Amino acid sequence: MNNFYITENQQEKLLYLKRFEENLQEFLPQLLQENKNCAYALANLTKKKKCAQILKPLLKKYEQTILSYLTSQDAKIRKYGYVICGNLPTNTLYSKLKQAIFTEETFYTLPSLMLSLVGKDAKILLDRVEKEKDNIPTKIYEQIKENYFLVCPKNFDRCNNLNFEKLNALIFTQPCYYDLLLKDLADYKKIKTKQGILLKDISFKNYQNLAKRRDIYSLSLILSQNSNLVDCIKNGLEKLNNMLPSGFFAYRISCKEKLFSEQILKLCKETKHSKIENSPTNYSISLEVLLDNQNFILTCLLEDCKPDFTYRQEFLPASINPITANIIGQIANFYNPSATLVADPFCGTATTLIERKIVNDKVSLIATDLSKTAILKAKTNLDKIGFKAKAYSCDIANFTELNLCEIISNLPYGLRVGSHTQNQKIYTNLIKACNNSLKLGGFAFLYTADKKLLKGLIKASNLTLVAEYPFVSGGLYCTLFVIKKEK
Repeated sequence: MNNFYITENQQEKLLYLKRFEENLQEFLPQLLQENKNCAYALANLTKKKKCAQILKPLLKKYEQTILSYLTSQDAKIRKYGYVICGNLPTNTLYSKLKQAIFTEETFYTLPSLMLSLVGKDAKILLDRVEKEKDNIPTKIYEQIKENYFLVCPKNFDRCNNLNFEKLNALIFTQPCYYDLLLKDLADYKKIKTKQGILLKDISFKNYQNLAKRRDIYSLSLILSQNSNLVDCIKNGLEKLNNMLPSGFFAYRISCKEKLFSEQILKLCKETKHSKIENSPTNYSISLEVLLDNQNFILTCLLEDCKPDFTYRQEFLPASINPITANIIGQIANFYNPSATLVADPFCGTATTLIERKIVNDKVSLIATDLSKTAILKAKTNLDKIGFKAKAYSCDIANFTELNLCEIISNLPYGLRVGSHTQNQKIYTNLIKACNNSLKLGGFAFLYTADKKLLKGLIKASNLTLVAEYPFVSGGLYCTLFVIKKEK
């Protein structure tokens, strides 16, 4: 512990922090003293639910130590004290926080102080900050304002309407799915590009209908395109402002490039009478700058026009993205449109099966999984959307369903769950199940990141590998294998 009190090494502090978290009650008496590293540790520990539950009943006993943080000559200790008080407030501590609204002179501590306040007290601090904004570094000022809106969320209008008749838009989905999607968009002027599918001259009604599709990740309107970044953003923001109905709307910036984000923020502030304000936690418009060859493109996505996935009441760590699941369902329906009985032997929370039935409501569902917890969660989600299914816990080695039209599944990859060694046994049993359970002419649609293993097993079986669709999802490179039982 003696070394912890004086160390300036961040890696060392993080290692200590892990030890404290695992044995908090043992280390707590040594942590509660006026020391910068102790204040740092407590500030971080109070953010963790388990630690906060241990600390809360002991807070009265150690209240004087926390008060000493709030009056320390060291600004960093005061900052950590504000964090602690925000996470574990008491009347005595909050009274001191209210005094700090007027007495705190170190600007970089103010974002943490703001987060520890509520209601009118947060507004008092914001008013003080607004008066002194010329002296406050821009980055800190923005952070204080952002934290104010976390404490006191602003009421913005919801953006579910824009005034335009013809505008270009970009669809982003899995590239492997573009050709199938293009067939479904036969009535639109369109072209494949590096950025996605470019739709030309769509109306707002078109946008609403397309944005609700469950097989696309985003549909972004192209506000402007220019070889000059500033002109691109400036022209695009002006167009957006003119298209918005009366009201006041919130946006967030989703640019990967920091420079693009900074330029959007700068130009938004310079735009007089703008109807939009930056609010990263409560927004209805997402703005992004893309780069296409030598041209910058400013796009906007309307969050209120997205599809409804609220049936997903329950999740598991390896749950599939529902849009990815819908794309898999669309591909399955392309190959197997007359399917009637569909099973998922690794159903998880049933997202893949639910999206398959949304694509084709004539299919009946069988959901099995080794995990009883997963089956309970699957039943909750199925009940929420109103779909019936035969759902039960079952090891793939004991899977005995017969005469299936289709097996569709997001398989365990051996990355977040399980291992490659376990997959060898699991996938071998899965291929046996496909041979035994599928009727002649039936299909299996198997999605995995353990591609080499599954492909080898398919080739060694009597099943026919019909197609492979490469996906990128959650940073993983996966493949959907389309398999048919032909003999």
